[in-house]
Amino acid sequence: MPIFRGYQAVVARELRKFARHRNEVTQPLIFFLLVVSLFSIAVGGDERLIKQIAPATAWVAVVLAITLKLESIFSTDYADGSLEQLRLSTTPLTILVAAKLVAHWLCLTLPQVISAAAVLLIIGIPPGVCLALTGSLLLGTPALVAVGAIAASLSLGSRTGGTLI
Repeated sequence: MPIFRGYQAVVARELRKFARHRNEVTQPLIFFLLVVSLFSIAVGGDERLIKQIAPATAWVAVVLAITLKLESIFSTDYADGSLEQLRLSTTPLTILVAAKLVAHWLCLTLPQVISAAAVLLIIGIPPGVCLALTGSLLLGTPALVAVGAIAASLSLGSRTGGTLI
């Protein structure tokens, strides 16, 4: 049971941190919406073409928005020393890192997935395509966050970590 308590404590801590710093949550979401809008403007007024590339555009926008905040997964904890405290915990480090990734995904990526579905419905994409895209984003984005966390952890001590990610 202590493993679950450690997991729960880290998730709760991360969610509180995101609630205190709402700009960290809204910045990737606004970036996502800007990328989707710019793709639509770049294509022009061709409605058929916009509907054709909309799912791919949503994926590209989500991937770009995910990479925007990847370095923040561990950097604040590294800077204030709480990452060392997590390592000293009796809970396995993999469980604690998984908790951090779940909270990161819930606060930063899930709103983008929901927005992607809403944007596609607004521009007239059939609901079946929106459902398929949402499912693929729900399956794919956790993997992207996990791979990004590996990159973020490897570049943690580097001064130019964000550039490497």
